[in-house]
Amino acid sequence: MTREIINSLKDVLPLLRDMVKEDIAVSITDTEKFIAYYPNEKIPMKLNIGDRIREGDPYLEAIRTKKITSNILPKEIFGIVFQGICYPLIDDNGDVFGAVGIAKSLEKQTIIQDSSENIFSSIEQTGSGLEDIANSSQKLAAAINNIVNYTKTTNERLQYIDSILVSIQNIASQSNLLALNAAIESARAGDAGKGFSVVANEMKKLSQLSSESGKQISNVMLQIKESIAHIENEISESSLAADSQAAATEELTASMGEITSSIETLKNIAKIQ
Repeated sequence: MTREIINSLKDVLPLLRDMVKEDIAVSITDTEKFIAYYPNEKIPMKLNIGDRIREGDPYLEAIRTKKITSNILPKEIFGIVFQGICYPLIDDNGDVFGAVGIAKSLEKQTIIQDSSENIFSSIEQTGSGLEDIANSSQKLAAAINNIVNYTKTTNERLQYIDSILVSIQNIASQSNLLALNAAIESARAGDAGKGFSVVANEMKKLSQLSSESGKQISNVMLQIKESIAHIENEISESSLAADSQAAATEELTASMGEITSSIETLKNIAKIQ
């Protein structure tokens, strides 16, 4: 009876191996040795018919325990990762007369796992990049806001200086007119008007001094206007930088979308497995 079962397995297992869309190798043992082996080129197990079952082998464990055993063999052993499953063969009396072993390549699952890890690493880096850009954008926005405030303050001061300059120019004009009138009156008064002439000269000097001060203030005003123009240029460049960062953020967001799509693809592949 047991021989008939084994012969049937020898007939069926190779067909099942070829029908299953997986990379699998199949073997059959009695209680001591391998009696059939159907290899797969992607699973480099070095087995030969007649090889004895070694102590610690999953086949021997399945035979002794009468239970299905399953183990994952790491890449370091055979060069690839694969899963080994052993099914004990039990007759009607409950006695074990052998085992069937199936070795299934986990290469695809390994590729999926590695790809997933790489993708998640990329997501983490992308998230970090987005966070850096967000922080930079906040700093840039704060800097632009400060520049705008500085420009506003400068314009207010400029207007104040304008009003002072107008007052000084008016005073200079009035002082010059008074000095001219004083000089005329001093000339009319003759010797009696000499003291008045001194006052007229001082007023003329004051008028000239006020006029010079007005010119100096005008120069300062020009410098301030140039500074404002420079600030406005800085604002423009900062705005361009902000736009550039916004574009970079959009690109990173697009990359995140592509990565998410890749993850979905991997999930679908995993479902097929």
